[in-house]
Amino acid sequence: MDMMHASNPTTNVEILDEIMKQYLKLKENEKTTTEQWIEFTIFIANNARNFVQKAISTKEKEHNKTALRLCNMGLLAAHHVGTLHPVIPQLAFEAGLLHFQARQFFKAGQLFFLAHRSFKQLGNEDHAKKSLNYCNNAFLTSIKEFLTVAVRLTLDYYHDIGWNYLIRSVRSVIALLRARITSMENNGNLDDDISRQLQAMTDFLKNEEGHFDSKQASTLQQLIDELKKFQQLDLQTLSKKEREILKLLPSSPRMLLIIYEDGRLVYGYDFENDSDNSPFLVMMAGILFAIISLLSIELKVGTLNQLQTEEGIALVQKHDNLFFFLLCTGEPGSFRNKFQSFIEEFIQRYSTILHQWKGELRFQDTKSLIELLF
Repeated sequence: MDMMHASNPTTNVEILDEIMKQYLKLKENEKTTTEQWIEFTIFIANNARNFVQKAISTKEKEHNKTALRLCNMGLLAAHHVGTLHPVIPQLAFEAGLLHFQARQFFKAGQLFFLAHRSFKQLGNEDHAKKSLNYCNNAFLTSIKEFLTVAVRLTLDYYHDIGWNYLIRSVRSVIALLRARITSMENNGNLDDDISRQLQAMTDFLKNEEGHFDSKQASTLQQLIDELKKFQQLDLQTLSKKEREILKLLPSSPRMLLIIYEDGRLVYGYDFENDSDNSPFLVMMAGILFAIISLLSIELKVGTLNQLQTEEGIALVQKHDNLFFFLLCTGEPGSFRNKFQSFIEEFIQRYSTILHQWKGELRFQDTKSLIELLF
């Protein structure tokens, strides 16, 4: 394509800005054809592949972030193609590589699994198998990493935080089992690894007896014992176990994101760090939106939808050209009503700006509104 040659961008930021401009231009043009979307998506994929290789070889965070943004934009563009194009699982796979390098193993596993399912649907068995192997490795590494962090934290007497990481480790087991069941893979070595990690969790709980809430620890141990019989579990049972495990986490909001229909962040707030519109939130917005687009998740407009995420539960509501996300640890509980009130007030305050929004972050009073409602 010749879209990049007109302005001759030289920096990563200029390249990203130019690609976003082209994306918006295509999206706003009612006459844009499927062939143009395919051409544009392939163009992004080729650029993203180069950036991914550079990020992996240099291991620099800035290169990783740039490559990830390109992958996310490629997934957004591919969403307009209307059919499953081969670059979609490839972009998901490469995004998984970037997350793995950044030690975000759970997210990497999710993306590798999405790539596996898409390659499978396209009939590309070799790439599907490769993606599944990466998926298994990412989730297994996630289990070990979260459990290791839990042990270290409890040794330093941070038992509450250690408990949260133990829950994450168990959820990673469920994610791995879900991939195992969906792919109908019976791998003896993998099964042995899962059994060993579940036993390590049992040993950890026994060693920390008295430091955790006895009732919650007993419930978690019972759930772990049930997971040890994973050869007998199905997807529906796994989802039920995951919901039970989430109830063992303290309920609190983690971040609130407002995302435009083209994937741009309108506003983001991080409850844990009391910050808004940070680069981390921009990245999270792209990841969430890309995953939802890739999964083609149908959202009931005007009502709260519930999605499972790594950190807990995400409440999602679509309103016109906006997506509202509230990520919580544990069950959302009372935050449902607060989130609904926030959405209604935000739309009422900024309806004029949002009608012709040009991408500016001009919602200065939003943080005050969040502090008032939450």
